[in-house]
Amino acid sequence: MIRVRDLSLHHGARPILRHVTLEVAQGETLALIGPSGSGKTTLARMLLGLPPQGRAMRWRGRVTLDGLDMLESPARRLRRFRAAETGMIVQALSDALNPHLSVAQHLCEAGDPQALAEGFNIPPRLLPRLPRDLSGGEIQRVLTALAMAKAPRVLILDEPTAALDPENRAWATARFAAGARDRAQLLITHDLELARALSDRIAVMRAGELVEIGAAAQVLARPGHACTRRLLGFDRKPGLHLPPAEPRDGGLLVEGLRHRIGDRLLLREVSARIPVGHGLAVVGPSGCGKSTLARLLAGYLPLQQGRILWQPGGRAPRVALVSQHPHRALARHFTVEQVLAEALRLARQPDDPARIAALLRDTGLPDAPGFRARRTDTLSGGEAQRLVIARAVAVHPDCLVADEPTSALDPVSRDQVLGLLNRLKRERGVALLLVTHDGQVARALAERTARLQDGRLVFG
Repeated sequence: MIRVRDLSLHHGARPILRHVTLEVAQGETLALIGPSGSGKTTLARMLLGLPPQGRAMRWRGRVTLDGLDMLESPARRLRRFRAAETGMIVQALSDALNPHLSVAQHLCEAGDPQALAEGFNIPPRLLPRLPRDLSGGEIQRVLTALAMAKAPRVLILDEPTAALDPENRAWATARFAAGARDRAQLLITHDLELARALSDRIAVMRAGELVEIGAAAQVLARPGHACTRRLLGFDRKPGLHLPPAEPRDGGLLVEGLRHRIGDRLLLREVSARIPVGHGLAVVGPSGCGKSTLARLLAGYLPLQQGRILWQPGGRAPRVALVSQHPHRALARHFTVEQVLAEALRLARQPDDPARIAALLRDTGLPDAPGFRARRTDTLSGGEAQRLVIARAVAVHPDCLVADEPTSALDPVSRDQVLGLLNRLKRERGVALLLVTHDGQVARALAERTARLQDGRLVFG
């Protein structure tokens, strides 16, 4: 069904894909894993006949789906084939839906909205909403419905569960497994347990090149390449957890937050205190208001009721937000260097190359002229997520609000970012509010965990 032969892609002199060859048969799921920025999403888009555009882009090789040449066939033929035979769940959730269409209008394009909502775990209250009013997990469920409603013969899943809470993640995994024998599936993921649950084979990509491919059980148990070993944790030191921080005076004080969206009271009497150098993890199902709380604390939404203060003194805190949607949070026409230089200037710090280099290294991004000059819209999801974290660190915040800060990261990059966030807490006294569905990340970063339930924080 899916056949790739000697596919290479260059942007000027920079290689993006290098001599990629692979096949996925009907009834097979191939998991594609690898470091952030290694070319996985670019390959997925080329499988659908959507190569990157621009005069500097050059490609060669061959891609066929069910015998159709996806890189040479007429555009009209490709559109018909994609509409009838393929489905894709994209990683960049913020740009995946038409911002002017409601959920119901999107679902109308694939079938009966009510039936699809019921079949794909989409609450009826979401049908009239626009994408800007949806959480990441809600967008992901809508995308799942749109991708699978027509029973595609080829299904491409790019981080299809990253924004889902555990209950919806288990539900989505079961949906991807059901009917998998009737289609060819390519699963791009950093979630090794998802790869273990769904895949027949696993391929590993590094710097645009496939460095290992084999049966899933064999690759997971006996990886042959050094890159695979690092991803699977064979060569990483265990133990991200730090001893509990000592109590310290001062910190972030949140009192009596209430927030209404339309006729729904989403947050009611939310109160919390995060001491200097401590972290609070907020968990809860998709759509319960976690990202709304994060945006309120960061000043992205106006306070309707309540107070947000920094103690001692009762002043307004300096808060930096690590967004769940990193590409939406970055100016598309800015380069990496411009993003960080602007953040440093706003913080009244020198935007010298040495400071920018340190921010890049701390977040695991390459400190190279070519990378600094890249526009943010050319970054992978993991690269964009690390750049948003670097920008947040640059402004020396009192409080860092991190909304799913590791969801797009490979395990090695995730460990590096977790170490950086813990250093910010301990060495700079940053108060951290973490929004996450990942229990391991919550345990690594937060001294306390609260569940957002019925609009209130419930501390366990």
